[in-house]
Amino acid sequence: MPVLRHWEAAVGDGRRDAATGAGLRLCAGDRAGILPAADFLKELMMGKTQTNTPEYLLARLERLRAAMAKAKVSSLLVNNFPDVSYLTGFEGDDSWAVVTPKNIWLITDSRYEEQSARECPWVRTVVRRQGLALEVARIAKREKIEKLGIQQEILTLRQMEILQKELKKVGRVKLAPVVEMVLALRAVKDAREVSLIERAAVIAEEAFLTVKASLRVGMTENEIAAALTYEMRKRGAQDSSFDAIVGINANASLPHYRPGDVRLEKDS
Repeated sequence: MPVLRHWEAAVGDGRRDAATGAGLRLCAGDRAGILPAADFLKELMMGKTQTNTPEYLLARLERLRAAMAKAKVSSLLVNNFPDVSYLTGFEGDDSWAVVTPKNIWLITDSRYEEQSARECPWVRTVVRRQGLALEVARIAKREKIEKLGIQQEILTLRQMEILQKELKKVGRVKLAPVVEMVLALRAVKDAREVSLIERAAVIAEEAFLTVKASLRVGMTENEIAAALTYEMRKRGAQDSSFDAIVGINANASLPHYRPGDVRLEKDS
């Protein structure tokens, strides 16, 4: 038998979970009835579309704002994307968020204009045409932010320089570094996340057992890895934290081996 090396099933609300390691990304199931953008906007204007912030996101924002108050920052720039997704429900990419005492802003671009409207109509979305830092400065001016927390472990030196330059144009905004504030919240799973983790574990086990039962002499590592990924996706997985690792014979000792064309033998 080959060794199907280390594939895990832990989720952090549909995104890769830096707090626990990683795992299967699952659709939460709350977007099954997604509307085309035009229909969404029409129903939004008619009052038919739910735009209230989901309770689980409100709870997360409440916990974050409590942590912000303890750190004496009234507003926080979030530019670690898994954190952005955790706080907004948005699953695009290349986007930042700004959390203020009363609002949460999502700064994205035109690629995600429709997607953000579908996934998180409850946030204030800015579809940028210019730089991210410029939009942060505009939000700071609009919200009258005097002290802005920044994710010290995420923001690069270059991003910091650009941000400071843009903020100077709109007034005095003090930057206050915070470390792993959102990550600390994500480390404690809420009931929704626990449910997703449990579901991911079931999917992982079912997929593994199905592939194990289908193994035949002559199959390559690549074929087995592809079968494993397929079986997970067929059961509802959105993605995996990393590519399936399948190592046959001597390759089984490599923790992060990339599957190749080695074939399964009778005595593997």
